[in-house]
Amino acid sequence: MGCVVTDTQLTRSYDYVVTRSSETRRVEVKGTQGLGDSVIVTAGEVTAARRGPDPTDLFIVYCIEPRRENGRIIASGINNRIRPTWTPEDKNLVPTKFRYVMP
Repeated sequence: MGCVVTDTQLTRSYDYVVTRSSETRRVEVKGTQGLGDSVIVTAGEVTAARRGPDPTDLFIVYCIEPRRENGRIIASGINNRIRPTWTPEDKNLVPTKFRYVMP
């Protein structure tokens, strides 16, 4: 039985909605040239994954090796891993920047 995949990158805080039979899941995709042991996520992505109502799977594409070929960027050496039902916990989130609001 196939899946229906809807691209939500421009309208939601997650990249895709995947539906198969009566099950619906959100998918957040992250890419890195590193080993995939950490990725940058936004506050909106964390909030969406925590709130639901549908579960969110975190899909990490890692060890990306970009190169330029005939004026185009080509990616190779790609591996992936998935964190099903991703519910980010505070202990796994490291602040990387802050927005300062003038009083």
